[in-house]
Amino acid sequence: MKQITSLALVMLFAFGSSFAKDRMSKHVTVKGDNVTVTYGQPSKKQGNVIPEFGKAWRTGVDEPTIVTLPKGCMFAGRQVNPGTYSLVTIPYKGEWIIYLSSNLNLDENFDAEKVKAENLLYSNELIGHSAKGVDAFTIEAVKDGLLVSWDNSNIMIPVQPW
Repeated sequence: MKQITSLALVMLFAFGSSFAKDRMSKHVTVKGDNVTVTYGQPSKKQGNVIPEFGKAWRTGVDEPTIVTLPKGCMFAGRQVNPGTYSLVTIPYKGEWIIYLSSNLNLDENFDAEKVKAENLLYSNELIGHSAKGVDAFTIEAVKDGLLVSWDNSNIMIPVQPW
C-alpha cells in the first residue's frame, strides 16, 4: 500500500509540475455586457512580453486570448457575429492593429500571414497614454468596450451591440 501511495504522490508531483510550467502567468477572465475575454496576464517582473513593433502576437501569454461575443455586435467598428474568437494584435508605436480569428488554437509560432488572410476583423486602434501605468498587462471590460493597458499605454477597443 505504501508503494501505491508513494507512486501516486510521485505522479501527482510530476504531472503537477509539468502543468505549472505550461502556465507561467496568471489567467484572467473579464466579463462585460457584450463581451467576455480570457487571457494570460504577463507582468513586468517576467520581462517585456509585448512583442517588438510590427510583430503579431496572441495578445497575452501561454495560450491564445479568447473573445466570446454572446450577441452580434460592433467590435472595433466592425460588425461581428456571435461566437468565440482568438484575439491577435500587432503593436506599433502609435497604434495597434486588431484581428479576430476563428482559429482558437493558435500556438506561439502561428502563421501571422494566414491569420491576416483569414481574419474576421481588422481594425486600427490608437494608443492613448496614462500617467498612472500598470505593472501587468491588463484587459478590462469598461462601459464602451475593452480597455487594453500595458505600462503607460492604453488601447480602447469599442464593443457595442447592433
